[in-house]
Amino acid sequence: MSVPWRPSDVAPDRPSGGVSACVPFVVQFGRMILMVEASEMGWTLAELDFLPDACVFRESRRSTYTWPREAFGALLSRLAGAEIDTATVDRLTADFGDWLAAGFSRRSDCRPARC
Repeated sequence: MSVPWRPSDVAPDRPSGGVSACVPFVVQFGRMILMVEASEMGWTLAELDFLPDACVFRESRRSTYTWPREAFGALLSRLAGAEIDTATVDRLTADFGDWLAAGFSRRSDCRPARC
């Protein structure tokens, strides 16, 4: 069975405001933030680095993938040099699956998060 994993296939009945989840999937490790977000183009992974002298985050990389598993695999590969343990990888995997299920289920009532 073919699984539709383009954001527009998963949630075609989203309002015209787009197909993205309420918030991106975000992982912070030290001075690095990795974010996965869905868009009309596919699944985007952005990497931001913290610049302490300027006290800002700067985007250092952005890639778009066809499948969510590709974006998640790229996210994990960015963390590979950080020597994260298996339990952390397992937790990230479960959290990513939960994020996909919550943000892209047909019953998702995606409203802007309050800060």
